[in-house]
Amino acid sequence: MSVDRGDGVVADDAIPVELIQNLLEFVRHRLGLDTAWLSSFHGGIQTFEVVDGNAAALGRWPGDRASLSESYGVRVIDGRLPSVIPDTSANQITAMLPVTREWNLGAYVGVPVMDADGTPMGMLCAASDEPKPQLADADLRTVRQVAELLGTLMRPSDDEPDAGSAVDQHRAIRRVVAERDFEVVFQPMHDVATGKVLGLEALARFPCEPFRPDLFFEEAGRLGLGIELETAIVERVITLMRQLPADVFVSINISPAAALKASWSTLLNDVDPSRLVLEITEHDAVPNYGALDDVLETCRLLGMRVAVDDVGAGFASFSHVLELAPDFLKIDKSITRNIDVDDARRRLAHAIAEFAGQIGAVAIAEGVETQGELDALSAAGITWAQGFYLGRPRPYTHGFPPAGVAAARDAPLPTAVDLLGERRFELALAHSPIGMAVVGLDGKFLRTNRALRSMLGYGRRALASRTFQDITHPDDLNTDLSLLNDCLEGRRRSYRIDKRYLAADGRVVWGALTVVLVRAPRDQPQCFISQIIDITADRTREA
Repeated sequence: MSVDRGDGVVADDAIPVELIQNLLEFVRHRLGLDTAWLSSFHGGIQTFEVVDGNAAALGRWPGDRASLSESYGVRVIDGRLPSVIPDTSANQITAMLPVTREWNLGAYVGVPVMDADGTPMGMLCAASDEPKPQLADADLRTVRQVAELLGTLMRPSDDEPDAGSAVDQHRAIRRVVAERDFEVVFQPMHDVATGKVLGLEALARFPCEPFRPDLFFEEAGRLGLGIELETAIVERVITLMRQLPADVFVSINISPAAALKASWSTLLNDVDPSRLVLEITEHDAVPNYGALDDVLETCRLLGMRVAVDDVGAGFASFSHVLELAPDFLKIDKSITRNIDVDDARRRLAHAIAEFAGQIGAVAIAEGVETQGELDALSAAGITWAQGFYLGRPRPYTHGFPPAGVAAARDAPLPTAVDLLGERRFELALAHSPIGMAVVGLDGKFLRTNRALRSMLGYGRRALASRTFQDITHPDDLNTDLSLLNDCLEGRRRSYRIDKRYLAADGRVVWGALTVVLVRAPRDQPQCFISQIIDITADRTREA
């Protein structure tokens, strides 16, 4: 790639930068965003190879470098962030990341550029300094096609690996294991019928290449560090359990080899073993089921339960299931994917659900990404599920609301003025499980839903006679008014804060508040739409 690094040195590769520039310009215009860029990864650093559009707004130029560990890109690759973020202030993770303010990111779209073996070697990204509510997942198809083309163009012409790059990567992996430099996040498992969170799966995320957890574990195993890494993750999860909701179980992924080596009596000294589920992962055949059975029996006597991961794929065959006699069967995402349009997958899921019932286990579907898939799983008799559609992996500090609430909390609110008269909006207001209100420019409550009134203990008429200022804790009022004023003066279209409300009975209720300004014709401010999620329990646990 012929790229001017900004220091007069031009890399002399086979790909003209003009071709990359044209592709970035196409993506930028297609998405309606201000800036697009292509970055490459190396040694925990991303280099901005080509930037198109308003580079000054982003504050990044061709040849600039930045750490990958705090970037959006790493979180998109490992699933903590979606590829499309219409409003970074409305997403709980991006609102807290320093890079959001440093790079002035209001809206973002990012897709990894993959090497032939599936390893991320860079990112194709586009962004704007203002939120873009029109962005949707439908825009991803074009961006992914461009990313695939860029991946083809960026790959070396020969098949020989970069020896220097491999050495750097191995050195970084050894450092991660030695220093325990990884993050643990948790993905909720939900009751399909009620949306209630029943369990949390602990997942590790890594700050250096190859980033994808499966590839990272694979490379660590090749270096002889696999069991040490798995044990370190188990130890970290156990230390976090006191800070997780007490009414859910915690599932830990572990290979048979690591399960055999772990000192469970020592690890479980300060934790309730009945809250732990060992999720047995295996991508190779188990050489000695007898030894594994002995270890699992010891764990069961302590109160732990067992799950088998990836049922329906790889070595997680039904004979494997019968050998382990698990309490849970995790149905592989390859079966879940497109199950709503594939009769064979529906029949297989139904058969697994029946089999689970016959052996006294619970079937849990992984990888749910659409409402259609969730409906099809429910019809097939699957009662538990997890996936990005229900809840993305998140740090324990972010809380785990019921399914539907998590998506609403991270998603921007509708901004079209005619929503107030649409039947769909009326139904959403009436039946939303989280608090919603239509608020006038003077702060008066024009409309409130049952969830909000129940949360704060006020009746409909009582709230209608008050303003949001009346029920906001005095210590939080100035911050709220300042952000609201920014909306009225055109500096932002929405905001999100955690603030305290004064309930009718005198209690203080913490709420995660998301506010969007609705504009009338000629762009005149008309009213605000607010969403409020009760996070009092989360704040109490943190305190």
